Amino acid sequence: FEKYKRTYDLHLKVILEQEIFIEFLEESKIINYLEKISGFKYQLGDLVVRKTYLKEGYTSWHRDTYLNKGKLVGRNPPLIKLILYPKLNNNCVQLKLKPGTHLNFNKNRYFDLFKNILKPQISIKTSNEEALIFNSSIYHKTSPPENNGSFRVIYNFCAKDQIKDFTNSPIINEYRKNLRNKKNIYF
Repeated sequence: FEKYKRTYDLHLKVILEQEIFIEFLEESKIINYLEKISGFKYQLGDLVVRKTYLKEGYTSWHRDTYLNKGKLVGRNPPLIKLILYPKLNNNCVQLKLKPGTHLNFNKNRYFDLFKNILKPQISIKTSNEEALIFNSSIYHKTSPPENNGSFRVIYNFCAKDQIKDFTNSPIINEYRKNLRNKKNIYF
């Protein structure tokens, strides 16, 4: 289905037919790692496999959690994202981040953007060896894909009390439970 213009997400049922997406999560013990580095227990809220064809990035600079007129918008605590950008052809930039911006908010959303847009950015390129983990309240934006488009696999981790906000979460967690029982994978 098309979530953003000229981007297409696989339906969860199709994703879960391929055990590798959940096996990666279980065998790499990502959830344990997130707890170790943050001191906070996270759960998998959503899993997305996306193909994008847009000539420009499908999002501009934004945070997923921010303040607007002093009111919190988005999830609190912010989601933690783990994103894989597989290198299928050329090594190209997929995402840009503004390091440290998740630590400094302004009550006015537009002043906040103006203040942070001037900060240095880093570029995340396609890779078959690395994944990116980041706090979704950091400023980030997608970059234009390759000529043939690009893929990304996005794991969204949330707090236990946020799980109800993810319609796919019960399906994902039931699948993970069944896979753990079948393959004796524990975390």
